[in-house]
Amino acid sequence: MQPAAGAYFLVESPEFQDPKGDELVLQIRWNSLPASFDFAKYYGAYGVPIDATSFRLAAFSKEGGQWNPLSLRDPSLFQRTDEGWTSRLEWSSPAADAFKLELIAPAFGFGASLYASVLSEAVLKGTTVPNPPLTPVAAGISVFYQSTSTNFFRPV
Repeated sequence: MQPAAGAYFLVESPEFQDPKGDELVLQIRWNSLPASFDFAKYYGAYGVPIDATSFRLAAFSKEGGQWNPLSLRDPSLFQRTDEGWTSRLEWSSPAADAFKLELIAPAFGFGASLYASVLSEAVLKGTTVPNPPLTPVAAGISVFYQSTSTNFFRPV
């Protein structure tokens, strides 16, 4: 099943209940997306303007059974690096039971709901068959804590 707007994944760990820093950074390395990958070109036949910045996330923390919105520094799902595409998601790190990352844009997710009609149209017109909807697969996920404060120790 292809993710659409509203699809989410959860990140849970007992470590989150006792944050070690002021900010939490979740980094995802995406498999099979080289740095040269062009989202606009890949989705060109879909008839909708789309590029890497089109894929946006919202973040939530779960505390006492309640999901609370978090403010992401950059809600983009994909950022280009020299090695390929990654996600680097940063937010203030309150103690929480879990974190949820939810795809909020584009509304059609990775295009599964559009593909059948785009494919049918291409076949009927005898034009190039469009690329299938992208299925991003994580190659690795890392979680880091960052502290914005500095402690100075004085000799006694």
